[in-house]
Amino acid sequence: MNKKGIVVCGGEEHNLGKIINLNEQMFTMFGFKAEELMSQSINELMPSSFAIHHDNLIRLYLKRGGKNSIFDSGPRQIWVKNSSGYLDESRLDVRVVPDLMNGIKIMGVIYKTRFSDQDDEDV
Repeated sequence: MNKKGIVVCGGEEHNLGKIINLNEQMFTMFGFKAEELMSQSINELMPSSFAIHHDNLIRLYLKRGGKNSIFDSGPRQIWVKNSSGYLDESRLDVRVVPDLMNGIKIMGVIYKTRFSDQDDEDV
């Protein structure tokens, strides 16, 4: 069974793409410590060629209300940069979560597709 990491980012202009919450699986799957990711840009977890465009993609996604975007079709393959700087093949499903107290949040559910924890031990 694949373990799923959950990351929650800000969706307002003042905290756009900033990581505001993560579950424990994000740390074990990609080798980070909490203090390395909290309040950082989600762009830190992706290749730089994607990261330079990512904030604008988030803005466009929110402007369209989550419609007519690449996220409409459900989970997709992505590459997550782990704590060693290597890329892990993963799947991502994104949802906008309105919060009346704190504004818009964006939640991503991520799971590795290439190797399970068992496979990592055997390598």
